[in-house]
Amino acid sequence: MVRVCLLDTSLASLNLGDQIIVDSCMPFISKNCEIVSVLPTHRLPNSEEYRAANTLGPDVMLFLGTNVLSGNAFRLKQWPVNRRLRNFIAGRTVMMGVGWWSDQSSEFTSQTLKFYREIAMRGVPWSVRDLATLHKMESIGVEAVFTGCPTTWNLSNFSTPVAGAKIVSTLTSYRRNRKVDREWVKSLMSQCEVFWWPQSVADTSYMVSIGVPRERILSVDVRVLRHVLLNWAEGYLGTRLHAGILALQLGVPTAVIQVDNRTRELGQDQSIPTVLRDSEEIAKLLGNPKSGSIFVPETQINSWLEQLRNWKAG
Repeated sequence: MVRVCLLDTSLASLNLGDQIIVDSCMPFISKNCEIVSVLPTHRLPNSEEYRAANTLGPDVMLFLGTNVLSGNAFRLKQWPVNRRLRNFIAGRTVMMGVGWWSDQSSEFTSQTLKFYREIAMRGVPWSVRDLATLHKMESIGVEAVFTGCPTTWNLSNFSTPVAGAKIVSTLTSYRRNRKVDREWVKSLMSQCEVFWWPQSVADTSYMVSIGVPRERILSVDVRVLRHVLLNWAEGYLGTRLHAGILALQLGVPTAVIQVDNRTRELGQDQSIPTVLRDSEEIAKLLGNPKSGSIFVPETQINSWLEQLRNWKAG
């Protein structure tokens, strides 16, 4: 079994969506790999972490989820990398269910091209979560395969919430549109009983600023979200993608409000239920709930896992 060092996107992250992603990845990794070490991605590893990873000798550096890829990897600093880390992961990095940062140009800087080609491991393609990211990586000669997001790999069907339901909702503090958000938030609270879950600390202050009552805001904790979804909620309707996918995993009627390319592309490529960021469109959805199937590319997923599991040097 291949020995992996996890490049863990949940460590030191301020966004609990990363925890939901990593939690979803782990069952698949545990069945197919031997985890020998872990390194953070939101900060540079320290000397002790490097020493442990070196001693245990992983074959593969496995990067878990998130929209880490971009045309300028060093300007955005989604993943802080210095020369030591770059040398450590060179030629043995595999991505698991990654996506593209925002609606950026497809053009790559020369530094980014060199970096991606330098770290990519031969023999196992990069697993990407949408077709747009797949086409971008193929355009620069990095082998990739569309697997969808690992958070969706155990999903099958969906339904969307109805007016009058008990709803868990979310807002995204770094994608603010106060006018539009005030409108749909006010409309939703007039139609449904709503609790609000902040996926980051910054979400809480944004919620309050557009009129969400403090007493309806939950703790910034995935365990709290899971408990409320399992024991109270009759639906999820909000802007946070991976809170919505957790709701789908738990069988809760769900619709994710589109605020960026990630939700839009998962809606297009995997039929994740989404709705435009518009109070009238949201009201229409609540008045006319839908159900359907989620597309999971099982053949590609199983092939990728087999390639990872059976990888051998040389």
